[in-house]
Amino acid sequence: MDTTQYFGNLKNKRKDKRAGINLIVNYSNKGQIFTDYLKDISMGGARIETFKPPAKGDSIIMTLSTKPPIKLNAIVRWVAKYKFKYHFGIEFASLTYTNEVVLSQYISSFFWEKNDIFFK
Repeated sequence: MDTTQYFGNLKNKRKDKRAGINLIVNYSNKGQIFTDYLKDISMGGARIETFKPPAKGDSIIMTLSTKPPIKLNAIVRWVAKYKFKYHFGIEFASLTYTNEVVLSQYISSFFWEKNDIFFK
């Protein structure tokens, strides 16, 4: 599968702009805790890079190192192999108002100017 094309097709289906980042993120899946790399994030979801991806449809809980830290419930929507690693996309589920506000501030903190470096 041509991963570049795969990711290219995904961005056309997105309703939220996403911020490209490269940060360590912790998440749990089926009682296990994982530490991998958060590659991009938006108000609707995120993309994570890993060596061992969860299955499409799995529910995960991702913890963001905000102050205070927030836990976001998400569903794995896709998984794709990219060279020697995997990327998987998650969609956030049932965000509370507080989580929406903190997530919005978290995403905005990566930019010097409004809408700088956002992918469309």
